[in-house]
Amino acid sequence: MNLVLSLRISAFSVLLTLCIFCTAFTTAFAQPSLRSFTPTQTSPGGSIIITGIRFTGTTAVSIGGTPASAFTVDTDTQITAIVACNNASGEVAVTTSAGTARLAGFVFTPATLLITSFTPTSGPPGTVVTVTGRGLHCVTQVTVGGVAATQITTTLSNQTSMSFTVPSSAATGAVTLTSSAGSASASERFTVTTPAPTITSFSPTSGAAGTVITVTGTNLTGASSVSIGGVAATFTVNRDGTVSITVPSGALTGVISITTPGGTATSGRTTFTVVPPTPTITSFSPTSGAAGTVITVTGTNLTGASSVTVGGAAAASFTVVSPTTITFVLPNGAPSGTITVITAGGRAVSDGTLTVRPTSVRIAEEYAMRIFPQPANGAVTLEYSLLEASPVSIEVVNTLGRVVFSQPISQQGSGIQRVIVPLEGFGQGVYFVRVDIGGRLATVPLQVVR
Repeated sequence: MNLVLSLRISAFSVLLTLCIFCTAFTTAFAQPSLRSFTPTQTSPGGSIIITGIRFTGTTAVSIGGTPASAFTVDTDTQITAIVACNNASGEVAVTTSAGTARLAGFVFTPATLLITSFTPTSGPPGTVVTVTGRGLHCVTQVTVGGVAATQITTTLSNQTSMSFTVPSSAATGAVTLTSSAGSASASERFTVTTPAPTITSFSPTSGAAGTVITVTGTNLTGASSVSIGGVAATFTVNRDGTVSITVPSGALTGVISITTPGGTATSGRTTFTVVPPTPTITSFSPTSGAAGTVITVTGTNLTGASSVTVGGAAAASFTVVSPTTITFVLPNGAPSGTITVITAGGRAVSDGTLTVRPTSVRIAEEYAMRIFPQPANGAVTLEYSLLEASPVSIEVVNTLGRVVFSQPISQQGSGIQRVIVPLEGFGQGVYFVRVDIGGRLATVPLQVVR
């Protein structure tokens, strides 16, 4: 019994050894085998033909220890492989699921780098530059004025052309390419220009002086001047690249323009509408007077006034002295009432009422008051007749209400009175002679010529 058991165990051991040997033999027999490759020396982009056996199912081909750029299993006995830029001299290896076969002797020749030209030769950051030359398919880095470029585009099958994008921080300078073969610089410099600004929108689209407008666009950093309708405005370039503009007091409806080192951008057909500011009346002086009295109105935004009325009656004449001051002459027949000033920005009405006294013209007629000669130059004579002795004072005012001549109160007797008024220092224009006779005010116009 023991002898039989021993014989069975010995037979099993022999069979097991034979199976292990068969498996090893079969695996070794299935591995790929390399016989040759040609050419034995080439540069990136070149192809080599690899011959051998059992290439079907090849999963990888390496040259000098790194993967080939691409390979094609032509037949079970031939593979065509493309040399990559990062390959090196050394073994050619073919890998299948059964194993890897290697054959030494490949000589890697780096692609010589040469720049013959590039276009364009100038432009702002973001410009795409095309380079022509040799060995460009293996370029790994490009600098412009020492600053690394972005979006480098190369094709292994095209060693004579490549492109890159000028970086945002680039400076005018040399174009330098780098590959495994070394570095090469172009003989011509690339000139980095400032990009042209653009305006894409602004808000609000209308407003009065003092309104702040936010302008959105591109390349607005570095703005040196801004205008609205051709009128210069103050501005601020914000961190986010927008520009804040304050509408100036003299701005006109029109396009917005922003000038930078890269040029001038306008809002095109889209205009900013300047809305005239609303006028206001804060005070007026005097608060009462007869026809012919010059009233001075103080307020804001009075420039461009088109109408001045008192109690609804239009002023005999008015003058816009400044944005804050208007003078006007009380017309005949005007009733007491509020003062109204109308501008393009709206209507301003006084809080107080102007009291209109009886016309000084009738009073002047009562005293037979006249001035001669008219028009005058040098001096004039004021003549009037008093029915009884009265205190009299005389003053001459211009259309702005400013007193340019005065004679203190003096007691005068009855009868015809004559007063000489010198006109030295009077400019050409209309003046008003006001005569106060015992508290009754008479006004007579005076025209001076030069």
